[in-house]
Amino acid sequence: MVHFTSYVLVAAAVGSVAASPSSKPAKKKTCKVPYVGKDQDNSPAILQTFANCSSNAIIEFEEPYTYHAWTPMSWLNLSNVDIHLNGNLDLPSDIPTVQAKINATSNQPSTYATPWFYIQGSNVNLIGSTNKKYGQFQGYGQQWWNINLKVLRPQLATFNVSTGSIENIKVIKPIAWGFNLPGTNLKVKNHFVDAAPNNGTRDQTISFPFNTDGFNLSGQNITLDG
Repeated sequence: MVHFTSYVLVAAAVGSVAASPSSKPAKKKTCKVPYVGKDQDNSPAILQTFANCSSNAIIEFEEPYTYHAWTPMSWLNLSNVDIHLNGNLDLPSDIPTVQAKINATSNQPSTYATPWFYIQGSNVNLIGSTNKKYGQFQGYGQQWWNINLKVLRPQLATFNVSTGSIENIKVIKPIAWGFNLPGTNLKVKNHFVDAAPNNGTRDQTISFPFNTDGFNLSGQNITLDG
């Protein structure tokens, strides 16, 4: 009976420690990505924001801006970070620039291609706007499809995250592959891909959006929910 009583007391003590304020998750700071202008490459400002806010943070791309991600980039070693895409992100609109930059980038390649965005970390959530006009990744893929060009095409993104989510993201006219998911414990919800050529019909297409897969799944415990 004495032994039983001491066990209960120890359990209660442990429980009180677990409930103490010091064990609460750290409060996330909010970091807004500066918008540098409609004719400027926003990549340096984006990278600086992620470097400054790589843990316990909310990183926000603001509405109504389209941030020009005109250089491939890696967002690495993120921990407990929510990325709110309330504005839009776009790639360069001309083919030679995309080819030259994807050929020169040091982003880690996936199975099929090299991603324009490489996102890596733990407890990372990529959350798009609920407004259909925002939360977009814009690829300008139509011009690639028109000429059936398959050389030096980037994959849009690799989301190499352990425990995280992708929600309310819209991929508009991707050049080719969408998201590569090599991570673990991931959930994707309300994902939209517009890879419909604008110069044909469902039964007679002039351009073919080759390899515009929404996802390449190579990770574990991944749920796709709409």
